[in-house]
Amino acid sequence: FSMQMEGEFAGIGATIPAGAWPAGDTRPPTISVFAFAEEPEMPEGAQISGDMVDFGPDGIVFNSPVAVTVPLGTLRSGFLYRVHKYDASVSPPWVEKMGSRSAIDGSAANPPTSITGETTSFSPYGAIESPAPPPPPTSTTTPTEEEDGGRS
Repeated sequence: FSMQMEGEFAGIGATIPAGAWPAGDTRPPTISVFAFAEEPEMPEGAQISGDMVDFGPDGIVFNSPVAVTVPLGTLRSGFLYRVHKYDASVSPPWVEKMGSRSAIDGSAANPPTSITGETTSFSPYGAIESPAPPPPPTSTTTPTEEEDGGRS
């Protein structure tokens, strides 16, 4: 099943495949958007992009991965955006959630307004912006004297 927000946050939500919800867990799913009053500790060069989304019930563990979609703020060229889980028990309190759709380059044409990642539990999630790694160096080779027949 799918739970999606409406209005300003249309498209933000979670998709839970059949059989993923733990048998016997009768707690209802919940979803709410929030912003930290004070930004928590972040990895070097990183920051929260957009609002955070609290998916509940907090701590539920699924039988198979579910997709969570969170809002993105304004994208910037030279940065990558990925879905992270907020976990106050680790430092810094962010755990990247990978999935085939979880990394977005900030220089993309027609930038998206949300990003999706996969997880096996519900907690607060958000998009984290971090500097893109530099491109690999390009190598050019100059022929050695032996290779060019001594013409150098």
